[in-house]
Amino acid sequence: MGAVKTKVAKNLHASIRKDDLERARMILEKYPGSANYPMSSGNTTALCRATYLGKKEMADLFLQYGADINAPAAKSGNTPLMWAAWRNNLEMLEFLLTKGADVTVTNDEGDNALDIAIERVSYEAALMLKKSGLDPKNEEYYLDRVATEFDLDVFIQYLREEIEVNDKNVFFQKVKLREQQETERDKVIDPRESWKHWFKRTATFEEPPMVDRDELPEDKKPHRASLFNKVENMMNGINPYPPGHKWNKKGDREANSVPNENNVIFRDDNQERDEYLDEECKERDKENDTPASMIFKRDQMTLHD
Repeated sequence: MGAVKTKVAKNLHASIRKDDLERARMILEKYPGSANYPMSSGNTTALCRATYLGKKEMADLFLQYGADINAPAAKSGNTPLMWAAWRNNLEMLEFLLTKGADVTVTNDEGDNALDIAIERVSYEAALMLKKSGLDPKNEEYYLDRVATEFDLDVFIQYLREEIEVNDKNVFFQKVKLREQQETERDKVIDPRESWKHWFKRTATFEEPPMVDRDELPEDKKPHRASLFNKVENMMNGINPYPPGHKWNKKGDREANSVPNENNVIFRDDNQERDEYLDEECKERDKENDTPASMIFKRDQMTLHD
C-alpha cells in the first residue's frame, strides 16, 4: 500500500478511536474507496475495527461509503460479524445481519460467527446466530477451542433447543461442582518426585505434582515421609498430617483460633506454630538421633543444630 493510502488509513483509524464521524466522513469523501483500506499495519479493516469497538454509527458510515461487510481482518480472518459475536455485542450483531452479513463465512481457524460465540461463551450472540440459520457443530469440535472451561454440553443443548437464558451461571454448574469436589479432595505433594524433576520445576516456577493422600503407600504419606516433604507441603499451604491427626483437627479448634494457610489452626501467629514445629523436631530427633530445632517465621523455615 502506498504512502498516501497508509496515511489515509492511519487518519481513518484515529477517527474510529475518537468516534469522530465528521472527520471520518471528510476522509471518505476525499478518498473514494478508503472505507476498504487495510489499517493497523494491514491487520484489520475500518469496519472490523468499528465493530470491535462497538461503534455502530461509524460502522454504518463505512457501509454507506462502500465498505465490504464480509471483508476479514488479515491477522485473524475474522469478519465484522465474527467480531460482534466475539464481543457478544447484540446490537452490532443485529445491525450487521440486517445489512446482509454472510453468516456462513469462516475465519483462518475454520470457525464461523456461531463457533466463535460458543467458544467465547457468548450465549446471547450464539442464540441470535442460531436463529439466523447457523447450527452448532459437535461438542468435540469445541473442546480445545473454548476460551474458558464451562458446561459445553449444556450450552449446545440449550442452543439447539433455542432456550432463552437469563443467567449464564447455568453453564457453569457442573464445572463448579467438579472444582468443589477437587477442593474437598485431600491432595498432597507427591513425595515420589525425583530430585531432577524438583530442581527443574523449581527453576521454572512450575506447580508441584499433586496426588490424593489415600493413593500413597503408608510409608510415603507426608506425615511419614521425609522432613523435606513435610516442609514442602507446609510451604505450599498443605497440612502434611491426615485429617483427624492431633496436628490436623481444624474443626475441633476453630473457636478463638487464627486460621493458617497451611490448614493448621493456631491460637495465635506464633505460640502454637512454635509448638507444632517443636513437635516435628522431636519426632525427627527420635528417628535420627540428632538434635534439631525449628524456627518458623511466616514464609520461611530454617533448621539449625
